[in-house]
Amino acid sequence: MFAVIRHYHFNPKDSAEIDRRVREEFVPIVKKAKGFVRYYWLDTGKGEGASVGVFKDKAGADESVHLAAGLRTKAFV
Repeated sequence: MFAVIRHYHFNPKDSAEIDRRVREEFVPIVKKAKGFVRYYWLDTGKGEGASVGVFKDKAGADESVHLAAGLRTKAFV
């Protein structure tokens, strides 16, 4: 198993919108990575968040990084 851990900073007033977009936009894309097992999102409520993506192998974890980068530049900037 391999994990990808990400840390985010954002305006706390955008928390609910970011949570929604993670669920509705980000997770469906990351699920497409080969070997996807699970995705966890934590919003501290103070303008920070963290995620953990779990994959069966390194190739899937690496693929998720590329998928996430593409979505982040389009939707979360």
